[in-house]
Amino acid sequence: MRKGPQRRTGEGERRPMIVAGVMSGTSADGVDVAVCRIGTGVDGEPRVEVLGHEGFRYPRAVREAVLRAMDGGAMPAAEFSRLSWRLGAVYGECVAKACAGLGVAVGIAGLGSGRTLVAGVRQEGPPPVAKVDKQKGNVGSGPKRLLRLGLVGVHGQTVHHQAVEGRYLGSAVRCTWQIGEAAVVAERLGCPVVSDFRPADMAAGGQGAPLAPMLDFCLFRSAKVGRVLQNLGGIGNLTTIPAGASADRVIAFDTGPANMVIDHCMRRLFGREFDRGGAVAGGGGGGGGGGCWRRSSKRRCGGDTFGRCRRRAVGGRSLGRSSRRGLCGGAGRRVEGTRMWWRQLRL
Repeated sequence: MRKGPQRRTGEGERRPMIVAGVMSGTSADGVDVAVCRIGTGVDGEPRVEVLGHEGFRYPRAVREAVLRAMDGGAMPAAEFSRLSWRLGAVYGECVAKACAGLGVAVGIAGLGSGRTLVAGVRQEGPPPVAKVDKQKGNVGSGPKRLLRLGLVGVHGQTVHHQAVEGRYLGSAVRCTWQIGEAAVVAERLGCPVVSDFRPADMAAGGQGAPLAPMLDFCLFRSAKVGRVLQNLGGIGNLTTIPAGASADRVIAFDTGPANMVIDHCMRRLFGREFDRGGAVAGGGGGGGGGGCWRRSSKRRCGGDTFGRCRRRAVGGRSLGRSSRRGLCGGAGRRVEGTRMWWRQLRL
C-alpha cells in the first residue's frame, strides 16, 4: 500500500495533509463529505484521523436526474454533460460547507495566494487558525495550528459499471463511468483534486470496486484480531482483514443489492424515501429477487445491473400490504447470506 499523502515542511521533514473525501453512492440520495488528517505511522502504513463529516441531500431535481441516468434509459449526451458539471458544482459547495463547519481554510483559485475562503467569507491575509479537539472531533481552543485543505478526493456519481467483459464493436470491453466534473471542484476549492478511482483500477486489471477496503484496512486492522466488515450502502460489500495482515492479504467483494433496491421499493410501493428504522422490512415475509441476487463472491455488482432488477421487482404489479412488506424486507435480508462466507474464512 502506498504511503499516505503528506506535505513537506522542511528538509527531510513531512507533516500530515488535510484531505476531504467526497462520496455519492448508488443510493443517489446525496453527498457525504469526510474531512481527515492523513499521514504515515511509524510502521509505514497510512494513518487516518477523521476530523469531521457531514451529509448533504441532493436537491430534488438533481436526484431525479441522477436516477434517470442510472436507470439506463435514453438520455441525450448534452444532458449527461450538463448533469456532470452540475454535480461538480454540488460537490464543491458541499466540501466548502463541511470545511467551514470545522474551521478548515479553503483556498480560492484565481484570488491570489493571500486570499482564502473561511466559513464562506472571502478575506484578505492568512486564514484564522483553529485546533480540532481530538476527544470531541470539533474545533476548540488551545494551542493553535493552521488547518488548510490540501487535497480533495472525488469519487463521482456512478451511472454505469460493467466489470465483466462484453462484446462491443468487435472487441471485448469492460467499462465504468462516474460523472461529476472534477475540474469544477478544483476551481471552486483552489486545491488539487483526485478522481477517476474506478477507471484507474479497471484499466490496471481490477474490477473497480469495492473501494471501501482501503479505508477498512487503515481503520480496523489489528495485530491480534481478525475482522470482517459488512458495509450496507446502495450495494453491499464485505471486507476481511486477517489478524496481523498486510494490505495485500485483505479480501473484499460485493455481496449484492442493499439500500438501492430497498429505497426504490419504498418509493414505488409506500411513497417514502427510505425505510426508517427498518419498520416496513421488519414486518414482512420472504420476498425475492430471483437471479438478480444470485451472484458469486468476488464479483463487482453495478447499479445498472440491479437497476434492471428493481424495475422487474415492482414494475406494474398491484400488491397487497403484506406482499409489499415482504418485497422490501426480502431485499434487505438477502444480505444475511454473506454469513455463509464468514464461516469459510480462516482469519
